[in-house]
Formats: sequence, C-alpha cells, structure tokens
Amino acid sequence: MLRSWWRTPAGLAAAGNVAKVFTTPLGAGVVAALLGRSTLAMVLIALGAASGAIAVLLALAEARARRIEVDNERAARLRVFPIRAVKGVMPYEVGVDPEAPQARGEIGGGNDPKYLERDRDSELRDALKAARASEQARMVVLSGQSKAGKSRTLFEVAQQVLGDHQLIAPNRGPRNLSQVLAPGGLPGIAPGRAVLWLDDLEDFVAADEGMQPSVLDHDLAGCGRPVIVLATEGGKGLARRSNQESRELEDPIRRLLRHELVTKVELDVGLSLNELARARQAYPPMVAKQLEQAGIGEYMIAADELIERLNRPRDADGKQCPEGAAVVWAAIDWQRAGITAPVPRDLLQQLYVHYLTGLDPTPACFARGLEWARKPLYSSIALLRGDDAFSPFSYIVTHVAGRPGQPINADAWDRIIETADLEQALAVGLAAYRQDDLPRAERAWRQASSSASDAVASRALVNLGILLEELKQTGDAETAFRGAATRGDLDGSRLLGRRLYFSGDLEGAEDAFRRGDERGDDAAANGLGVVLQDRGDLEGAEDAFRRGDERGNGNAANGLGIVLKQRGDLEGAEDAFRRGDERGNGHAANSLGIVLEERGDLEGAEDAYRRGDKRGNSHAANNLGVVLHGRGDLEGAERAFARAVQLEGRSPPPIPGPVVPRGLRSEQ
Repeated sequence: MLRSWWRTPAGLAAAGNVAKVFTTPLGAGVVAALLGRSTLAMVLIALGAASGAIAVLLALAEARARRIEVDNERAARLRVFPIRAVKGVMPYEVGVDPEAPQARGEIGGGNDPKYLERDRDSELRDALKAARASEQARMVVLSGQSKAGKSRTLFEVAQQVLGDHQLIAPNRGPRNLSQVLAPGGLPGIAPGRAVLWLDDLEDFVAADEGMQPSVLDHDLAGCGRPVIVLATEGGKGLARRSNQESRELEDPIRRLLRHELVTKVELDVGLSLNELARARQAYPPMVAKQLEQAGIGEYMIAADELIERLNRPRDADGKQCPEGAAVVWAAIDWQRAGITAPVPRDLLQQLYVHYLTGLDPTPACFARGLEWARKPLYSSIALLRGDDAFSPFSYIVTHVAGRPGQPINADAWDRIIETADLEQALAVGLAAYRQDDLPRAERAWRQASSSASDAVASRALVNLGILLEELKQTGDAETAFRGAATRGDLDGSRLLGRRLYFSGDLEGAEDAFRRGDERGDDAAANGLGVVLQDRGDLEGAEDAFRRGDERGNGNAANGLGIVLKQRGDLEGAEDAFRRGDERGNGHAANSLGIVLEERGDLEGAEDAYRRGDKRGNSHAANNLGVVLHGRGDLEGAERAFARAVQLEGRSPPPIPGPVVPRGLRSEQ
C-alpha cells in the first residue's frame, strides 16, 4: 500500500516536500534541533544514498503536474469533454437550445422531445455519406435563419450517419479553434474518424485565423485521421448577402462556402406541407397547429414570450425596467453591426446609454439592467447570455433585423466603429455595406486597412476598392486595389488588373494579371488571356485561358473556346464551352448555345440559352429571345428581350462583352 501510494500524485508531492525540507538551511536546522546532530547525520547519509531516487521522483511529479495542466488547458477549449462518439452526446451539449417547459409538456418525450424529420434530411444524409466515403477532409454546412432548426437537424442526421465518429466540439472563437487544431491542441482522443462540430460558423471564422479554406486543404490533414467538419450558418441575424452584391466582395464566410470541399444545404425556417403532415402524425393537434402558425423553432423556445419581454420590459414586481431593455438593445445592435463576438461589459455599459431615456446612466442603473437582461425565461434561455462579455439571444437579433424601419442606433454604431479592433472593423464595414450605409462602410474599411495583418488589411482594401468603384471614385479604387496587391492578395492583383483594363492601361493590366496568374489564380489567368486577345496575341491568350480552364475557371473555359473557334477548332471549342457551362458559367452557356444553333440544333441551343439567361447573362437572354421569335413565340421572345435589357443595366462582368442591339444575336 505504502509503496504504491508513493507513486500517486499525492505521494510524489510528499516526496518532493520532504527532500526540500532536508536540503534547505532552515529546514536542516529545525530537524537538527529535534533529532540531534548524530541522528541528522545518519538521516542525511540515508538521504544522500536516496537522493538520486528522490530527484527522479521529484522530476516525475513535476512532469505529471505539467501534463495535467496541459490537459486541463486543452479540455477548456472544448464544449464537450471528454471527447466521445457522436452517438454518446446529447444535442443540448453541442448548441441545441433547450425547449420551453410548455413545449416539452405538450410534445411529450421528457427531457428529449421527439425529433420532427425535415424534408432536407435525405439531402443532408447523402452529403454526410459522401463525406464519410472520402479520404479527404470534407465540410457540410446547414444554412438557414435563426430557429429554422439547423442545429437539431444536423445533429440528428449526424447521429444516424456518423454516430461512431469522435466528436470534437470547440468552444466559440476563431482563435480558440486555431488552438484546438494546432499540433498538440487536443486532449486524448480514441482512434478512428472524427467530426469537427462548429455550431454557428460565424463564431469560428475570421480573416486570418479560425476556420479558413486552408484548414480543409492542409490543417485537418495533420490530424492523422479523416475529419468531417459539420457547421450551421445564417442564424446570427446579420445582414444577408444580396444577388446584386459584387462576388469579389471579401466575405470570409462566402470565401469558405465557395471551397470545392464544402457542401451547403439550405433549411427553410417554415415547415413544408410534408413536414406539417408528419407533425400532425407525431404530435397532438394543438402542437401541430402552433407549429404551422409560429414555426418549429419559435414554438420550441417560446419566442413570443421573449419578444414580449423585450417590448414590455418589467421586473419581478411588475415595474417597468427600461434600463434592462436598453442593455439588450445595445447588445442587439452590436451584433447587427457585424460583430458576433460577445460585447465586453465595459463597452456594453458605454453603448446602453444611447438607448436609455429618462434615467441617469449610473453604475447601479446599468447593474439593474444587466441583471434583468440575463434573467432566464426558462433554463438557459434569456435575452442576454454571458458573464464578463455578453451576447444577445440570436433569434431576437434576427427578429429585430427583420422589422421594417429598424435601423441600428446611429450614435451606438459610431461608437462601435471607434472601439472595434481592426479585425472587427472589417466585419463592421461589411455589415454597413449590406445595410446601404456606405459612409460607415468606407470608414470601417479604411480603419481595418491599417492592420498589421496582411490578411485583414488586404481584404479591407479590396472591399474599399469595390465600394469606391461603385461611388465612381476610380482613382481611389485603383489605389486601394494596388495596396491589396502589394500585400500579396490575389483578388487585389486581379481587381487591379480589371481596373486598369477598364481605364485603357493594357500594359498595366497585363502586369497585374500576370502576377496573379504566376501565383496560381484562375481568374487572373482569364484576365491575362483577355488582355492578350485584345492585343492580338492569340497564342499567348490561348495558353493563359487554358491555364485558367485547368484551374476550374468558367470564364477561362469560355475564353479558350472562343479562341479555338476563331482558329477553326469547333470540336475543341464546344468541349471548352461545355466545361464552362457545367461550372455554372453564363457566358459559356451562351457561347455553347451559339455553336449548337449554328449547326442546326435549335433545341439544344434554346436549352443552353435558357441556362445562361437563368444565370443572369444578358447575351443569353437576348439570344433566347431571337430563338423564340424565330419559332413564333412572340410573347416569350418579348419577355426574354426585356430581361436582356434589364440585365444589361447591371454591373459589368469582370471582362465585358460587346453591347449588341436587342433582337440581334449577341456573341461574347
């Protein structure tokens, strides 16, 4: 017993303490007084003989303590610890909000109410099965508004398909995720495949850390096992991307979702007719009716009660609590301004004064408001969450953002820009841009462009350049793109080339496109091909287009097809156009339609034109009108021509085609 006890942490610590007592002057003096010098001498001789063993014990104790400390640090980065298989985890451990007591009582099922199968489950299962069959890292993202049921749906399907995978669920924050994925960042994990669970992807993505395309390309490969990334996205109440928004605009989420290893599945917030039918079979009639009226997420969390609490803030005694509502509104606008990280207490106290009327903003007033805002409606569901930094309940942010005529408080927004760090300023600029507040977007991006991080600065400069182009400030836009290119940003080089091309500086455009092409940028290769084609260097243009095509660029495939067609290689041209069309490129669909029409395949040509028209290509819409007019469908032709005119008024493509009068065949 005693021999084994010395090997325990307590025994090793005791051995170390004994050794320290005998090896310090004060300790030796005390022992000499108690035992006598002769006895002390014998003890020291014995200790001398055992000193090597004691030193070893002491070293082992210190090493073990360090290992425990490191393991604790690793565990603190995870929301689920110890790491275990997906099938052994409860949904509430990974971000699924607990149901309201009333919903649990009405639905039944105790602490884990019965799951309602969604129409997207089969598509999601197929995506997870494909990811499981791959030896590469894969990412599957379930996208939808807050309370669409994303987290529960993704988790239920993951348990069905990936139940034996080890679940790695990091706590929120891009830096924390980077630490988890760094070598030695994980505690002990059983052998086998793993799932990396990122509920609310927005909380894990930043310009230069966290979930990046490079994580899929390189970092996960270093885990020594196949890893599937599962994420939800779209539930933070942030301003949504519009179809008219420039695709070049730097958005870390969009950049990630465009990656070839990412599969995105959309989940509607409302229930379909089939889902409602399943709800009527699974739940009592009263529950099914409420699901139809309110939606599954809103019903499950008692959303109406949360909204009522915000709109009519009262304390436990029934007295009005405007200071509580002010605190919540400040946190809501913080997130609507583009920052998903929790707002620190001191900054929240600075912001809430902009929403407080009729009260003196004393520390006591803020404390009362904060206490009210954090009081749960039930379980962990409250308007505000956190201890030292605070986040609003995401559904409330989405609800407020959807209200017409509910802008962010102007004074608070200005204060947010002033206090945001440079990474946050990049996100604030994007939120302002999407809410048509261009002056604040410009201000935030100029602020972010001063970052010491090339990733943050260059992306801010790219966005700033796009904004300045829209404002017709082309000289300043060129300066911004040049700054991004100087910092090594591929988009910056390409956009600089495009800006110079439009201004007539073909030599400068060629240089900018070449720099991007030499670094492997597919779009820059396409731009270089266009410049060389304009200068009559068809051989150089073909080579550039071919490089872009080989890198998967649809525009480059279209450009290659045009060059091949010009030199009589119709078969090679059609193949190139088909590759571009298969990649979803509207220009290539239009070009394919022209080739098919010229050889008499009017049905195939019409189909190709329709695909190009659907993708927003004005030339394809125009040509579809020509085909429809030729076969007597005058009404359809008129609609197609009208779309062509409408589309022609949008922002020009990266390399424009000729403007062709309505009703004539339009080639690019």
